[in-house]
Amino acid sequence: MLAIPTSSPHQRVVGELISFLTSPDTQRKIAMELGYNPVRRALYTDQSLLELRPLLKDLYPILLGAKPRPVTPYYLLLSQAVQPEISAVVVGRKSPKEALDVIRRRVDQIMGEQTSTAELGRS
Repeated sequence: MLAIPTSSPHQRVVGELISFLTSPDTQRKIAMELGYNPVRRALYTDQSLLELRPLLKDLYPILLGAKPRPVTPYYLLLSQAVQPEISAVVVGRKSPKEALDVIRRRVDQIMGEQTSTAELGRS
């Protein structure tokens, strides 16, 4: 995400940089030379780009259907509970069922602790 801080003394220059970085030509070049996915929708149907990066055609509908992560103040705790279990499945140390069982217990514990803490604050 690119943004211009309201306190920046260089707002015009920063705006020009953002315009340059997100322009179709720059985005095409970044996608072709660096392999980053473009931020401009039109580039997912750009033939010159698709010749070099044909998987962009398949990625486009996935990106259109993507949803942001739920906003929660417990994201870091939840991520720390989930990530090692997923890694264990990927490397074959655990079955998906074993990992999901552990994840479920940890998430229930985290959310239960947060609920209890919130209830204490209301007392």
